[in-house]
Amino acid sequence: MAGYDGFSKSNNAISAEFNGKFPISIVAKKAKVSTDFVRMHFSPCEWHHTSKWYNTVDYYDLEEVVEWLGTDEGKSALAKDKANTTKAKEKSIVHLNCTVKWLDWYGTRNNPKCEEMKESGAIVSVKGKTATITLQSGKVFTKRLNTNGFSFKQNDSQKSIGY
Repeated sequence: MAGYDGFSKSNNAISAEFNGKFPISIVAKKAKVSTDFVRMHFSPCEWHHTSKWYNTVDYYDLEEVVEWLGTDEGKSALAKDKANTTKAKEKSIVHLNCTVKWLDWYGTRNNPKCEEMKESGAIVSVKGKTATITLQSGKVFTKRLNTNGFSFKQNDSQKSIGY
């Protein structure tokens, strides 16, 4: 059933959703879990094209996720995930006097360009999987720890502070 329904989704993607298979964000929302939890415990069952840019999107079986969450193994994994998430939300670690590297993107969607940036003397506050960077100039921005091109190294003269 090739083809597209407007500029939103392929006909195959619409058919998959009719059969209970959805992108990870929808599965996580309907199952009331995080996308990281779904990604950790399940593999995509298929993929489809979406948007006018023909992006490929992994689809997960919602029924499989909900059934597994009803088992003892699923309940145990969910409880463990919630405990870890609560611990991560409570704790924030501040790294002083860091050297930070990141990619600064500009240009258009069809012609993206990036410039590698590097600053010393920054303060990096890590909470969960997100880093909040405060540069010496006062500029503040956030990056996910697993973002391509992002890294930081604490200079040896300072210690980390946990809050």
